[in-house]
Amino acid sequence: MIKSRKIQLVYLSASCTVGILGVLASMGLFEATFRWDFYAYYTNISNYLCVAVMLAELIQVLRSKEDGYITVHPKLKFMGLVGILLTFLMFNLIMAPTKTLAYILSIRNVSLHILIPILYVLDWFLFYERKKTTWKYPLIALTVPASYMALLLIQAAVLKFDTSILCFAGDAPLIYPYFFFNYEKLGVGGLVLWIAIIFVALIACGYLCCLLDKICSKKKVPH
Repeated sequence: MIKSRKIQLVYLSASCTVGILGVLASMGLFEATFRWDFYAYYTNISNYLCVAVMLAELIQVLRSKEDGYITVHPKLKFMGLVGILLTFLMFNLIMAPTKTLAYILSIRNVSLHILIPILYVLDWFLFYERKKTTWKYPLIALTVPASYMALLLIQAAVLKFDTSILCFAGDAPLIYPYFFFNYEKLGVGGLVLWIAIIFVALIACGYLCCLLDKICSKKKVPH
């Protein structure tokens, strides 16, 4: 893996810049408005976590005086990794095909659904020491999406399950920001099925990353 402080500094500075732009875009900066519903989207939650971790990494590199691996909370790093992979896959495989090209290529979507996920995943593979991931990490990583689902449930209860309150874009009820969480349309069976698919995908991504971590640890990579 890459231990060069200079390379880490350049990479993380660029990644954090993209990340901050993505966060600002998620709040509507480039649309000259304020996206007050930013907290309701898993895309934003997963990206905020990843940007926070990368900023912590950048601070570590700035404080260090010599080359070495980045060691900022590897468990939290992995949780962000699995979460951002879900964001990337769900958008590009399921949601993007139903959207216009202009929508897909907006600053917000390019940043949050393409650039930050790619930069974050590469960051984990390039700068963290291999063979440190345990087989428990993928299960621990489920706490982020599970907490998000709990947040949606709490919000729905607070809003008394009122579907007339719409998201900022006006294309979905605030309590069901994604179609696969709308049990009124999907039914209980459909909702459970989607949740099962999401959790299976998360676990699969997590264990795939664990496997790649073990494989890469056996290969000599130039520093």
